[in-house]
Amino acid sequence: GGGGGGLGGCNGGNSADVMAMLRRFPGVHAKLDDIAVSKLRSADPTRALEILEDMSTKGDIHNPSAFIVKALQAFPQKRGLQEFFSSSMPPFKQSRTGQTGVESLDESARRSLDGADPERAAEILAELEEKGDEIRNASAFVAKALRQYPKARGRR
Repeated sequence: GGGGGGLGGCNGGNSADVMAMLRRFPGVHAKLDDIAVSKLRSADPTRALEILEDMSTKGDIHNPSAFIVKALQAFPQKRGLQEFFSSSMPPFKQSRTGQTGVESLDESARRSLDGADPERAAEILAELEEKGDEIRNASAFVAKALRQYPKARGRR
């Protein structure tokens, strides 16, 4: 007997938790492709729930699968930027200065992203990652991007 528990079954339980969450949001679940479901299953369950709740509240997301993938890339852990920035960072490309896009953001830019439309914040962070070294001042980039397009634009 005994034993078990611990971290051993973590991923299995995670996957089951996410599948139970998806059943709570059938309208969202019906629109997702296998990749998005797989990403949700391997994500932090509190973050997965947060994304599903966001999506069900919004309702007008053009590409729900892409929304999930982008949201998990931008914020792998439950949002609330204070928590997010003090814990794990997403895998952004290293710039020549050694600082990644998100790490170089000032407090004002982080607060702006925290208060922004989550889908738009994910787009901005994805763009920040894609452009990497091309962007000299990530905080100014975030501020300008939110001023120009406060709501999600969708990929063009």
